[in-house]
Amino acid sequence: GGPDGACTNAKDQEIVDTTDVEAISYDCALKNLGNAEKATQCIQDATGLSDACVVCFGEVNSCGMSKCLAQCIQPQSDKCTQCIDANCMPAFEACSGLSTD
Repeated sequence: GGPDGACTNAKDQEIVDTTDVEAISYDCALKNLGNAEKATQCIQDATGLSDACVVCFGEVNSCGMSKCLAQCIQPQSDKCTQCIDANCMPAFEACSGLSTD
């Protein structure tokens, strides 16, 4: 990962506040299953987030794919959310500087 707090600049913060980046990022992950680079590019194209910030969202996707695939067969399920919260969110919060609470 890059420097911590990659999404805390004003421009990224505004995008995160006004865009459903999570939904877009999920969508991009599904479209580009297993290809983290393409998925990350897809998120960036759709949102306009900075390079450093979009990497954080990309990392959550790959983490979810590698650690929570079984739990996330039903993506919006509690099991899936809990798995991602437990395994992927601490790194995401450090990377992005965003709190997910």
